[in-house]
Amino acid sequence: AQTQGGQIQKILLKNNEARAIDFGVKFSGTGSSEWEWNARFDAAGTISEDRVASTIEVASPSVLLRETYLSTLTAKTNALLAEVNPQLLEGTGTVSVALSNTRLSSLRESVFHLRNYPYECGEQTVSRLVPLLVWKTLQPVLPELEVDPEKESAELIAKLFETQTASGGLPWWPGQNRPSLFVSSYAAVAVGSSIKAGGTAPSGWDELTNWLSGQLRDMRSLDSADLSDRALALYALALAGKPEPAYHERLYESRALLTAETRAVLALAILESGGEESMVAGLLDTKQPAPESYSVIGGAARERATRLLALCRWKPESDEIGPLVMELLQSRQQGHWQTTQDNAWALLALAEMFEKVEKGGQPVAASLVADGTDFDFELTPEAPVWTAQYEFGPDRPLPPLTVKNEKELPLFGEANFLVRPPLGTQPRQDRGFVVSRSYQKLGPDRKPVPATDLRVGDQIVVTLRVESSRPSHFVAIDDPLPAILEAINPDFPGGPESQWASSHREVRADRVVIFCDHLPKGAFTFQYQARVRSAGDVSAPSTKVEEMYRPNHFGLAESARLTSRAE
Repeated sequence: AQTQGGQIQKILLKNNEARAIDFGVKFSGTGSSEWEWNARFDAAGTISEDRVASTIEVASPSVLLRETYLSTLTAKTNALLAEVNPQLLEGTGTVSVALSNTRLSSLRESVFHLRNYPYECGEQTVSRLVPLLVWKTLQPVLPELEVDPEKESAELIAKLFETQTASGGLPWWPGQNRPSLFVSSYAAVAVGSSIKAGGTAPSGWDELTNWLSGQLRDMRSLDSADLSDRALALYALALAGKPEPAYHERLYESRALLTAETRAVLALAILESGGEESMVAGLLDTKQPAPESYSVIGGAARERATRLLALCRWKPESDEIGPLVMELLQSRQQGHWQTTQDNAWALLALAEMFEKVEKGGQPVAASLVADGTDFDFELTPEAPVWTAQYEFGPDRPLPPLTVKNEKELPLFGEANFLVRPPLGTQPRQDRGFVVSRSYQKLGPDRKPVPATDLRVGDQIVVTLRVESSRPSHFVAIDDPLPAILEAINPDFPGGPESQWASSHREVRADRVVIFCDHLPKGAFTFQYQARVRSAGDVSAPSTKVEEMYRPNHFGLAESARLTSRAE
């Protein structure tokens, strides 16, 4: 056997014998690695050959930094990267620049986070569908993204309805038998919008809308969250062409109990079904006091977005729309809202505003100066965005980027960085969760022993300890697998508290993810089993624990190194 570099191994095999062959390989960069393995038998003039092709994806153990900087470029000369984090420029990556005559060009970060969100509960699958619903409207400000909205929408809707329960409702997690009124209503809003735009009703659609209708029958002794879910169900049924006006009136009569967001959603249901505008006016009257809103998955951005959506459909000429748009856009962090719910509802509202109110920006002629070269561009209502991309690294520093706007017209910039920092040990970070991870080997007696002298085939118990400083909801525990391990048993029995705390588990090729719908204050231990699948010296990236709808509440475990040998 011979490697491309000239290393040769001669192997003598006996009849019916199989033997593993090891070649030492050091991966020095990330990307897709293509391999071809050749075996040749040559004896007594008889030649036999066999070839196998394989692909190895090489990822970095360091955390990918994704940061976005938004700027208003109305001066004659503007430094586009004036506020950039210096840590970004020490790594290796790219910066994508977008210059536009409308602030809505900066929605690409929200679209990215919805389309690439790493978890797949029912709510997040629906939220991933939302950018496809508004794609036709927002395409002028998102020109460089390649999307097949019809194909992707059909795939996501089919995925949703694969989880449908016998009752007709949809559950929070795949495989669960108990339907969630919120997930079912939210899914029906998205699917109903898709059907209304010309899409096909999926199998199970009537069963879902019938189940939603049945959930409206008893509204006695409901709290604010229950009323919110029923208002969303009413909006979904109106979009499906099956309005329930009697329940519009029932909720309207109880509007003193409804939060501002729930009132806006009820107003959308009334507007969609052609109901009384006087009811809409009463629901959207900001002078009327409303209970304080609290939701484990919503936030201030969702509340502003639902109100903006209702106003744009009711009175697109309203003076309240402009300030509300500014409040919504200014509430972003790093160019997007922090949760799938906030991003999804904001996209729905701003797409409606773009279509009915803004209708594109005014023409602008300007230039971007990079490394002494001027790149001229013109922006129009039909082509409102100009983009460029630059790669950089330690051996190729990023030059200053300057935007010239001689006429000082409305111009907006976005610089999106994707950077791998220099390799090194990731320290532990405690931002609401204290996270630690340990590896133990299962000995011959199936008892855990220290994970030393690892060999291919050894079975490993991975223990994750999570300490929460306060009660948390919808917590994701994301543990990346080092390259020498593969997960084989996600339900390995951990501490007794982890059995009831865990709501759903997923095993992927490169990680194990554990979800807890509700995690009380305290310390919890989760375990799963893995196997050593190859020899090597590798990094184990940090375990991350975060509240999915409160992402500023998170924790990172310290990164680690693992070493194994073939025999």
